[in-house]
Amino acid sequence: MEATSSNMWQTAAAVITVILVIMTLWWNRDKHQGVVRHADSSRTRSRAGSRGRVTVNELNRQVAEELSARLRLSPTRSANRVASMLDTAQRTPLYPELAVAIQGDDIALNAMVEMLGSQQRESTLKQYIPAWEKWVEFAQKHERLIFPPAERTGLEYRDFTAGFDKFALHHYTLCNQRTYKSGRKKPLAPKAFVRTFSAINHVLVNVFNVKRIETSLVNRLTQAYHLRYPHRTVKARPMLGTQLVKLVRVARATGQPWLELVANVAIVAWMSTGRWSDLKNVLIRKSLDHVCPVMGHSVDPNDQYWHMYMHERKNVNGECVAECARLHGAGSEFDALTSFRSVVTKYNRVGCQDYDNEQTRHSWIPHCSKVQGKKLWVVSTDPSRYCGYNTFLQMLREALRIAGLHDKFDLTEREKSEGLATQEWSVHAFRMGFVTSVRNLGQELSLNVETVARQGGWNVNSVPTIMGYNNGDSTEHAKAVRPAIIASLFNK
Repeated sequence: MEATSSNMWQTAAAVITVILVIMTLWWNRDKHQGVVRHADSSRTRSRAGSRGRVTVNELNRQVAEELSARLRLSPTRSANRVASMLDTAQRTPLYPELAVAIQGDDIALNAMVEMLGSQQRESTLKQYIPAWEKWVEFAQKHERLIFPPAERTGLEYRDFTAGFDKFALHHYTLCNQRTYKSGRKKPLAPKAFVRTFSAINHVLVNVFNVKRIETSLVNRLTQAYHLRYPHRTVKARPMLGTQLVKLVRVARATGQPWLELVANVAIVAWMSTGRWSDLKNVLIRKSLDHVCPVMGHSVDPNDQYWHMYMHERKNVNGECVAECARLHGAGSEFDALTSFRSVVTKYNRVGCQDYDNEQTRHSWIPHCSKVQGKKLWVVSTDPSRYCGYNTFLQMLREALRIAGLHDKFDLTEREKSEGLATQEWSVHAFRMGFVTSVRNLGQELSLNVETVARQGGWNVNSVPTIMGYNNGDSTEHAKAVRPAIIASLFNK
């Protein structure tokens, strides 16, 4: 009897053990699918008033698919990029209770779609998505969780951290052993290493509504990378005002369309102290014919200034404007508005932008194709095509060679030893050139630092309280900066 009772207890214990093992396997069945499990019994209502039950993982997938489908109907690139990320991860950016609450609610879903498609600038997502995709690909390949668990404690979170740290170690090696297309091997700059983790966290927080990932190993790897592979910023070669004058006059004297195009773009870039991204983002029609209730006319009726509008600028979140002083008399051939009008009129660029559709916001700089075997370019009149950075850079360097401005110039001993400056021309030469020319004037012409910062749209945080002194309107700004420009162009 005792033996029978003992056997019964052993059998019961074995059955219970098997059940527990099966339950454990069932509970962890989605561990390697990259979906976060929530500590809410993993079940919730499919929608208010429904008797159906659905797992949180299934709810994540359903709502992600719904949001993705609606995002793809948006004309903006940022909305479509967010949709792609939701498709890949099959995860909603909503917490489960909100996902349940708004299922089937068109008003709430459309508002959510508009928020997701608008809060991220297209240029930001374009820069961050490759890093995010690297992490997703790595996690899937190594069967790791893509998202950290809701609870940041315990074995599950340590398991996720181990996977993320493994990714960091692999990325550290890839960055310091980078091989370029030319075959040259050179470590990436420390900021490139750090940017990957910033990008992943940016996507987690701003797209998927998940807290950022921070591990002590990533912080230590970052410190080690800075120490082992330091990188110093190399200053662009500045184009002085007198060099701009020579480039423009030689280019126009040749009568070649591509050289005249380079000259006109150079004038607009120098006078607006613009980066290449600034030039690319110019709003054509608004820059030619617009009346702002705050800034006034885009083209001043009194010919004192011109407002060049851009739909984004590096240090300005959203649409902004560059104030360009109009030049008259001896300086009229270097007037930015005249050069801008010349390009957009000659090459039919006015109608190449649709402000309601980011995908058709083409640049005002027309497309140029190189003649095979020659250093010549043909300028296109097709309004749907535009010039890219690399093409324009090649054209600029050839134009400078023709103008006799390709010569080497002396670097300081510190610049030589530390590699802080380059003798190569770049498109950033115009922006550097304006400030350098003004500074070179020394005591001959005093120009307040806030005026210079306002002219170039520099970040206000770089010079404390700088905008506090910038209360003048565009006419006053033009009067302040015009003498500096004229002196820079014709100072010998």
